[in-house]
Amino acid sequence: MRLNLQLTSLSLLAALWAGCASMPSSPGSDPSLPAPQDKAERAYLGLAADASAFKLEEVQCEMLVVDFFDMYCHVCQSGAKHMDALYHLVQDRGLGNRIKFVGIGVGDTPLEVAMFKDKLHVPFPVFPDRKAVIARQYGDIRVPSVVALVHRDGKFEVIHRSTGLPEHPEEFLEHLQNQAAHPEASRQSRADRFNSATCAGPPGHCTRSDLRLSEVTAVR
Repeated sequence: MRLNLQLTSLSLLAALWAGCASMPSSPGSDPSLPAPQDKAERAYLGLAADASAFKLEEVQCEMLVVDFFDMYCHVCQSGAKHMDALYHLVQDRGLGNRIKFVGIGVGDTPLEVAMFKDKLHVPFPVFPDRKAVIARQYGDIRVPSVVALVHRDGKFEVIHRSTGLPEHPEEFLEHLQNQAAHPEASRQSRADRFNSATCAGPPGHCTRSDLRLSEVTAVR
């Protein structure tokens, strides 16, 4: 019994102190996400009441803004306020049914994304991407990153991808709307203007924050 407890403790410590590198996805990995248990979040995404899983392209909207983060990334924590501001700007302008948001925790567990959402008051649904299956669909994702998708010809098309978080929500929203209206425009032509700092390290990785779960609220 004592040995089992010691092994469990060691496993937990290893999980907490591991770097925030994303796990590589294996070929053929399923890009499905677990459907939210919360009825309001299911309704927000436009999912059926009995859905157990879904893919991003099933979200009912004209544009989907995807926030890639890591629970332990200090820039993701301190920059959460920028995505919060963008989300509420969209709601205030009456665009909430047309433009929707999801958060993807790259390398995170369900518990970690739940803590991120709770402690930082993230207003939109968040999901774990433990093996980076979702993230790697969009190239080498360095957290935090923002990807914007629009529905065209029955599927989502990437119109924006940038590393960092938008510090100026009004300008960033205008940029997304312009990109959606003019798909021939360069997808990265103005991306760098909207970004804050990013975590250090190679793409798909970041420096794990010194903050503990109990201290995350201090960055808000």
